[in-house]
Amino acid sequence: MKTIVVLGAGQIGKTTAALINHTLFRILAFGDNAVSGHIYNIPIFSVEKALRLRPDIVVIAVRDTVRTKELKQQIQNLGFVGQIVSLSDFIDVMDMRSAVLFRAAERICNVEGSIAELGVYKGAFAAMLNELFPDRKLYLFDTFSGFDDRDIRTEAECGFSQADMHDFSDTNAAEVWERLPHKDNAKIFQGYFPSTCKNIQDVFALVSLDADLYEPTLAALEWFLPRMAAGGILIIHDWDSNRFKGIRKAVADYEKKHGRLALVPLGDFHGTAIVVKE
Repeated sequence: MKTIVVLGAGQIGKTTAALINHTLFRILAFGDNAVSGHIYNIPIFSVEKALRLRPDIVVIAVRDTVRTKELKQQIQNLGFVGQIVSLSDFIDVMDMRSAVLFRAAERICNVEGSIAELGVYKGAFAAMLNELFPDRKLYLFDTFSGFDDRDIRTEAECGFSQADMHDFSDTNAAEVWERLPHKDNAKIFQGYFPSTCKNIQDVFALVSLDADLYEPTLAALEWFLPRMAAGGILIIHDWDSNRFKGIRKAVADYEKKHGRLALVPLGDFHGTAIVVKE
Protein backbone atom coordinates (compact mmCIF):
# COMPACT_ATOMS: atom_id res chain seq x y z
CA MET A 1 0.00 0.00 0.00
CA LYS A 2 1.45 3.33 -1.06
CA THR A 3 1.61 6.17 1.46
CA ILE A 4 0.52 9.78 1.10
CA VAL A 5 1.11 13.09 2.82
CA VAL A 6 -1.55 15.72 2.15
CA LEU A 7 -0.25 19.28 2.18
CA GLY A 8 -2.97 21.66 3.34
CA ALA A 9 -5.24 21.01 6.30
CA GLY A 10 -8.07 23.36 5.33
CA GLN A 11 -11.37 22.68 3.58
CA ILE A 12 -9.76 21.21 0.46
CA GLY A 13 -7.26 19.14 2.42
CA LYS A 14 -10.03 17.63 4.55
CA THR A 15 -12.11 16.82 1.48
CA THR A 16 -9.10 15.36 -0.32
CA ALA A 17 -8.44 13.00 2.57
CA ALA A 18 -12.01 11.70 2.36
CA LEU A 19 -11.86 11.26 -1.42
CA ILE A 20 -8.60 9.29 -1.50
CA ASN A 21 -9.03 5.55 -2.09
CA HIS A 22 -8.17 4.20 1.35
CA THR A 23 -8.07 0.61 0.11
CA LEU A 24 -5.02 1.44 -2.02
CA PHE A 25 -3.38 4.37 -0.19
CA ARG A 26 -2.66 5.23 3.43
CA ILE A 27 -2.46 8.85 4.56
CA LEU A 28 0.43 9.28 6.96
CA ALA A 29 -0.19 12.91 7.89
CA PHE A 30 -1.29 16.33 6.81
CA GLY A 31 1.40 18.94 6.30
CA ASP A 32 0.44 22.49 7.25
CA ASN A 33 2.60 25.20 8.77
CA ALA A 34 -0.38 27.18 10.08
CA VAL A 35 -2.39 24.64 12.09
CA SER A 36 -1.95 21.52 14.20
CA GLY A 37 -4.15 18.76 15.60
CA HIS A 38 -5.89 15.95 13.73
CA ILE A 39 -8.35 15.43 10.87
CA TYR A 40 -10.10 12.04 10.74
CA ASN A 41 -7.57 10.93 13.40
CA ILE A 42 -4.73 11.72 11.00
CA PRO A 43 -2.09 14.03 12.56
CA ILE A 44 -1.32 17.49 11.23
CA PHE A 45 2.41 18.26 11.22
CA SER A 46 4.52 21.03 9.79
CA VAL A 47 5.39 20.45 6.14
CA GLU A 48 8.97 19.58 7.03
CA LYS A 49 7.96 17.08 9.75
CA ALA A 50 5.35 15.47 7.52
CA LEU A 51 7.90 14.91 4.75
CA ARG A 52 10.22 13.20 7.21
CA LEU A 53 7.71 10.34 7.19
CA ARG A 54 9.01 9.57 3.67
CA PRO A 55 5.69 9.18 1.83
CA ASP A 56 5.48 7.72 -1.65
CA ILE A 57 3.23 10.56 -2.83
CA VAL A 58 2.67 14.15 -1.76
CA VAL A 59 -0.74 15.64 -2.61
CA ILE A 60 -0.81 19.46 -2.63
CA ALA A 61 -4.38 20.14 -1.52
CA VAL A 62 -4.74 23.87 -2.11
CA ARG A 63 -6.66 25.65 -4.83
CA ASP A 64 -4.48 28.71 -5.33
CA THR A 65 -1.90 28.18 -8.08
CA VAL A 66 0.62 30.57 -6.53
CA ARG A 67 0.45 28.77 -3.19
CA THR A 68 0.72 25.44 -5.02
CA LYS A 69 3.89 26.60 -6.72
CA GLU A 70 5.33 27.77 -3.38
CA LEU A 71 4.59 24.43 -1.72
CA LYS A 72 6.06 22.50 -4.62
CA GLN A 73 9.26 24.53 -4.33
CA GLN A 74 9.36 23.94 -0.57
CA ILE A 75 8.93 20.20 -1.08
CA GLN A 76 11.78 20.07 -3.55
CA ASN A 77 14.01 22.20 -1.31
CA LEU A 78 13.42 19.67 1.48
CA GLY A 79 14.73 16.92 -0.76
CA PHE A 80 11.52 15.07 -1.66
CA VAL A 81 11.93 13.20 -4.96
CA GLY A 82 8.72 11.16 -5.03
CA GLN A 83 5.48 11.77 -6.91
CA ILE A 84 3.78 15.15 -6.44
CA VAL A 85 0.08 15.56 -7.24
CA SER A 86 -1.32 19.11 -7.40
CA LEU A 87 -5.08 19.41 -7.06
CA SER A 88 -4.99 22.86 -8.63
CA ASP A 89 -4.19 21.16 -11.96
CA PHE A 90 -7.63 19.61 -12.23
CA ILE A 91 -9.86 20.83 -9.37
CA ASP A 92 -11.78 23.21 -11.67
CA VAL A 93 -12.10 20.62 -14.44
CA MET A 94 -14.23 18.18 -12.44
CA ASP A 95 -17.07 19.41 -10.25
CA MET A 96 -19.19 17.06 -8.17
CA ARG A 97 -21.96 19.66 -7.86
CA SER A 98 -22.32 19.64 -11.64
CA ALA A 99 -22.33 15.85 -11.69
CA VAL A 100 -25.06 15.77 -9.04
CA LEU A 101 -27.09 18.31 -10.97
CA PHE A 102 -26.98 16.20 -14.14
CA ARG A 103 -28.04 13.12 -12.18
CA ALA A 104 -30.73 15.07 -10.36
CA ALA A 105 -32.17 16.20 -13.67
CA GLU A 106 -32.73 12.57 -14.58
CA ARG A 107 -34.09 11.69 -11.15
CA ILE A 108 -36.74 14.42 -10.99
CA CYS A 109 -38.00 14.09 -14.54
CA ASN A 110 -41.35 12.90 -13.17
CA VAL A 111 -41.43 15.28 -10.21
CA GLU A 112 -43.66 18.28 -10.75
CA GLY A 113 -42.46 21.78 -10.04
CA SER A 114 -40.29 24.74 -10.89
CA ILE A 115 -36.57 25.32 -10.36
CA ALA A 116 -35.02 28.00 -8.15
CA GLU A 117 -31.69 29.30 -6.97
CA LEU A 118 -30.93 31.59 -4.05
CA GLY A 119 -27.44 33.08 -4.31
CA VAL A 120 -26.89 33.47 -8.04
CA TYR A 121 -23.71 35.58 -8.12
CA LYS A 122 -22.61 35.69 -11.79
CA GLY A 123 -25.04 33.05 -12.97
CA ALA A 124 -22.81 30.08 -13.87
CA PHE A 125 -24.92 27.55 -11.96
CA ALA A 126 -28.14 29.34 -12.94
CA ALA A 127 -27.24 28.93 -16.62
CA MET A 128 -26.75 25.20 -16.05
CA LEU A 129 -30.14 24.96 -14.36
CA ASN A 130 -31.77 26.80 -17.24
CA GLU A 131 -30.03 24.57 -19.79
CA LEU A 132 -30.97 21.32 -18.06
CA PHE A 133 -34.59 22.32 -17.41
CA PRO A 134 -35.58 24.42 -20.44
CA ASP A 135 -39.29 23.70 -20.05
CA ARG A 136 -39.52 24.52 -16.35
CA LYS A 137 -39.85 27.91 -14.73
CA LEU A 138 -36.59 29.14 -13.23
CA TYR A 139 -36.65 31.64 -10.36
CA LEU A 140 -33.38 33.37 -9.46
CA PHE A 141 -32.95 35.29 -6.19
CA ASP A 142 -30.03 37.53 -5.30
CA THR A 143 -29.26 41.03 -4.08
CA PHE A 144 -26.70 41.37 -6.90
CA SER A 145 -24.93 43.84 -4.62
CA GLY A 146 -23.17 41.54 -2.16
CA PHE A 147 -24.18 40.58 1.37
CA ASP A 148 -26.80 42.53 3.29
CA ASP A 149 -25.67 44.45 6.39
CA ARG A 150 -28.27 42.68 8.56
CA ASP A 151 -26.87 39.28 7.67
CA ILE A 152 -23.26 40.40 8.09
CA ARG A 153 -24.03 41.54 11.65
CA THR A 154 -25.37 38.10 12.49
CA GLU A 155 -22.28 36.46 11.03
CA ALA A 156 -19.98 38.64 13.13
CA GLU A 157 -21.98 38.36 16.35
CA CYS A 158 -22.20 34.56 16.13
CA GLY A 159 -18.72 33.98 14.73
CA PHE A 160 -20.05 32.22 11.64
CA SER A 161 -17.79 33.93 9.09
CA GLN A 162 -15.83 37.03 8.22
CA ALA A 163 -18.31 38.05 5.55
CA ASP A 164 -17.95 41.54 4.14
CA MET A 165 -20.51 43.65 2.29
CA HIS A 166 -18.23 43.74 -0.76
CA ASP A 167 -18.02 39.96 -1.08
CA PHE A 168 -19.61 38.72 -4.31
CA SER A 169 -20.73 42.24 -5.20
CA ASP A 170 -18.99 42.26 -8.59
CA THR A 171 -22.07 41.16 -10.52
CA ASN A 172 -25.40 42.45 -11.76
CA ALA A 173 -28.73 41.06 -12.88
CA ALA A 174 -28.26 42.08 -16.51
CA GLU A 175 -25.03 40.09 -16.74
CA VAL A 176 -26.75 37.00 -15.35
CA TRP A 177 -29.73 37.43 -17.65
CA GLU A 178 -27.47 37.35 -20.72
CA ARG A 179 -26.02 34.00 -19.64
CA LEU A 180 -29.38 32.24 -19.60
CA PRO A 181 -30.01 30.11 -22.72
CA HIS A 182 -33.80 29.87 -22.23
CA LYS A 183 -34.91 33.28 -21.01
CA ASP A 184 -38.62 32.75 -21.70
CA ASN A 185 -39.02 30.56 -18.61
CA ALA A 186 -36.66 32.48 -16.33
CA LYS A 187 -37.29 35.32 -13.94
CA ILE A 188 -34.85 37.27 -11.76
CA PHE A 189 -35.86 38.64 -8.35
CA GLN A 190 -33.40 41.23 -7.13
CA GLY A 191 -33.48 42.21 -3.46
CA TYR A 192 -33.48 40.80 0.04
CA PHE A 193 -34.87 37.28 0.37
CA PRO A 194 -37.59 36.30 1.26
CA SER A 195 -39.32 39.65 0.72
CA THR A 196 -38.78 39.17 -3.03
CA CYS A 197 -40.95 36.05 -3.29
CA LYS A 198 -44.23 37.12 -1.73
CA ASN A 199 -46.43 36.47 -4.79
CA ILE A 200 -44.94 33.16 -5.92
CA GLN A 201 -47.32 30.21 -5.59
CA ASP A 202 -45.26 27.51 -7.37
CA VAL A 203 -44.32 24.05 -6.20
CA PHE A 204 -40.60 23.32 -6.64
CA ALA A 205 -38.82 20.22 -7.91
CA LEU A 206 -35.23 21.41 -7.43
CA VAL A 207 -33.77 24.29 -5.43
CA SER A 208 -30.16 25.40 -5.16
CA LEU A 209 -29.21 27.30 -1.98
CA ASP A 210 -25.92 29.17 -2.24
CA ALA A 211 -26.55 32.15 0.04
CA ASP A 212 -23.34 31.58 2.10
CA LEU A 213 -24.75 33.11 5.29
CA TYR A 214 -26.90 31.89 8.18
CA GLU A 215 -29.93 34.21 7.97
CA PRO A 216 -30.80 33.86 4.26
CA THR A 217 -30.14 30.12 4.38
CA LEU A 218 -32.50 29.58 7.31
CA ALA A 219 -35.10 31.79 5.64
CA ALA A 220 -34.76 29.79 2.44
CA LEU A 221 -35.19 26.47 4.24
CA GLU A 222 -38.32 27.79 5.93
CA TRP A 223 -39.73 29.13 2.67
CA PHE A 224 -38.79 26.50 0.09
CA LEU A 225 -39.08 23.16 1.88
CA PRO A 226 -42.85 23.38 2.51
CA ARG A 227 -43.26 24.28 -1.17
CA MET A 228 -41.20 21.39 -2.56
CA ALA A 229 -42.81 18.40 -4.21
CA ALA A 230 -42.25 14.92 -2.79
CA GLY A 231 -39.07 13.59 -4.35
CA GLY A 232 -37.78 17.09 -4.99
CA ILE A 233 -34.10 17.84 -4.43
CA LEU A 234 -32.58 20.67 -2.41
CA ILE A 235 -28.89 21.40 -3.01
CA ILE A 236 -27.21 23.19 -0.09
CA HIS A 237 -23.86 24.68 -1.02
CA ASP A 238 -21.22 25.19 1.72
CA TRP A 239 -23.01 22.99 4.27
CA ASP A 240 -19.61 21.66 5.35
CA SER A 241 -17.66 24.85 4.70
CA ASN A 242 -14.93 26.11 7.00
CA ARG A 243 -15.44 29.61 5.63
CA PHE A 244 -19.23 29.86 6.06
CA LYS A 245 -20.07 27.96 9.23
CA GLY A 246 -23.54 29.49 9.49
CA ILE A 247 -24.88 27.20 6.78
CA ARG A 248 -24.61 24.08 8.91
CA LYS A 249 -26.03 25.98 11.90
CA ALA A 250 -29.01 27.12 9.83
CA VAL A 251 -29.72 23.51 8.84
CA ALA A 252 -29.34 22.35 12.43
CA ASP A 253 -31.70 25.05 13.69
CA TYR A 254 -34.25 24.15 11.03
CA GLU A 255 -34.06 20.50 12.06
CA LYS A 256 -34.55 21.37 15.73
CA LYS A 257 -37.81 23.05 14.81
CA HIS A 258 -39.14 20.76 12.07
CA GLY A 259 -37.39 17.42 12.45
CA ARG A 260 -34.42 15.73 10.85
CA LEU A 261 -33.92 16.19 7.11
CA ALA A 262 -32.96 13.42 4.67
CA LEU A 263 -29.58 15.11 4.14
CA VAL A 264 -26.54 13.53 2.48
CA PRO A 265 -23.13 15.28 2.30
CA LEU A 266 -21.55 15.00 -1.14
CA GLY A 267 -17.94 15.09 0.04
CA ASP A 268 -16.98 17.61 -2.65
CA PHE A 269 -14.56 20.51 -2.32
CA HIS A 270 -17.41 22.96 -1.69
CA GLY A 271 -18.91 21.09 1.27
CA THR A 272 -22.20 20.57 -0.56
CA ALA A 273 -25.10 18.52 0.79
CA ILE A 274 -28.36 17.42 -0.79
CA VAL A 275 -31.77 16.97 0.78
CA VAL A 276 -34.51 14.86 -0.77
CA LYS A 277 -38.01 16.02 0.11
CA GLU A 278 -39.95 13.13 1.60
